[in-house]
Amino acid sequence: MRDERHTFFSRLGLEKHSDAYTRYYQTHPDLQTLDDAFRGGDFKHALKLPSEVKQSVLDYVHQEDAWLRHAHHDSVAYPVALKPKPIRTQALKAVLYDEGALDVMVVPLEKNDYYSHHGTVKESLYLDLNDLPIDPKYTHAILYATALDEMAIKQAPFVESLIETMRQYSNVAKMAFKLTKVLKDHGYEALAQHREYYELPLVPLAHKHHFGTVGMANHIIHPKFGNRLRLNAVLTTAPLEVETRPKFDVKRFCNHCALCLMNCPTQAIKPHPRRNSEMQQFDEHRCFVMFQKGGTDCSLCITSCPFSFDLNASILNTLETDADIDQWLKNYLKQWGPKRRPSEPSTYKERFYGTQL
Repeated sequence: MRDERHTFFSRLGLEKHSDAYTRYYQTHPDLQTLDDAFRGGDFKHALKLPSEVKQSVLDYVHQEDAWLRHAHHDSVAYPVALKPKPIRTQALKAVLYDEGALDVMVVPLEKNDYYSHHGTVKESLYLDLNDLPIDPKYTHAILYATALDEMAIKQAPFVESLIETMRQYSNVAKMAFKLTKVLKDHGYEALAQHREYYELPLVPLAHKHHFGTVGMANHIIHPKFGNRLRLNAVLTTAPLEVETRPKFDVKRFCNHCALCLMNCPTQAIKPHPRRNSEMQQFDEHRCFVMFQKGGTDCSLCITSCPFSFDLNASILNTLETDADIDQWLKNYLKQWGPKRRPSEPSTYKERFYGTQL
């Protein structure tokens, strides 16, 4: 069972020399010095932009944070109807599709799908839940995804990729709050997960039920929509119909490709799987170096992945042998080259001086 307290951003939320900080690093002394090097401050302040443009970006992020905080508490406080009413799974999925979701899947939840304890990340919502156990009371998750804009991701690691990431985090949160209200109106408990509140990690859940599969960069790669996904989920007690899907495996292709590994500026991505896990080995401290240097969430692993723009399950299924994969990659690299960072120039002047965020 995973523990949210061990996640990188939760650890960075520990205030130095607080009781929670002392307790954690007494148990995990190997992480203390590494984590302390990144503790404090907001990486987005490192944005390399003219001061007025940088302030516009920071104001936008602040507004999104304030909106999300308010919307979360409104959603939690929204009452559950006293008398349950019948609810159709397809009708719930239609709510998300109507709001722009690319794919929706209902999956059952087990205790081991949840985090065991809350981490510090909820403090941005003014919730001090760190160290408290999570009650795995919800029985189903409605998994869904949107896609990050192709042009913005091709502009990574410039500011456009950060703004697009924030925009899609807000989009999937809005969908979650809307669906949560529908479920509560029908008499069922429901919880909207979003970038500041998780009770269970989404990538392992999506991999487990073949919504997609974990690639070398530890992202979910969808068989149709690839690697530019923004995942989210609504948790509920509603007795919904669940789905099963065939396994989509990219491991053989990733081992031949490894463009995310080669394009990672800090060599955070590793080619080896973690022990007893579907995830790859990954150096989170090396990854966050790029956040702090550039003030964005980097995204070079996304823009360098062929599944982000050019590859899907239909094409992958035609690559029957290792030689087929190598030939496809040879043709791909002839067109794009091994480096794709960035393949499009920054357009912040047009975005911030010509239009609103």
